[in-house]
Amino acid sequence: MIHLSMLRNHARWAVFLRNLDYLVVDECHYYRGVFGSNVAMVLRRLLRLCARYRQQALTLPGQR
Repeated sequence: MIHLSMLRNHARWAVFLRNLDYLVVDECHYYRGVFGSNVAMVLRRLLRLCARYRQQALTLPGQR
């Protein structure tokens, strides 16, 4: 859903991306292999888009 709807049409999601404060990834310890790599790339794209629309970029736990 994130990849097809949001990332492709990010201009339509600008208000949502600008106001996004939290992203919950449930059961992320199961994301391994090819699927885990795909999830990681989608999340990186999402973080990059949030940085584009927000004044302060989102950070992940453990990041500085």
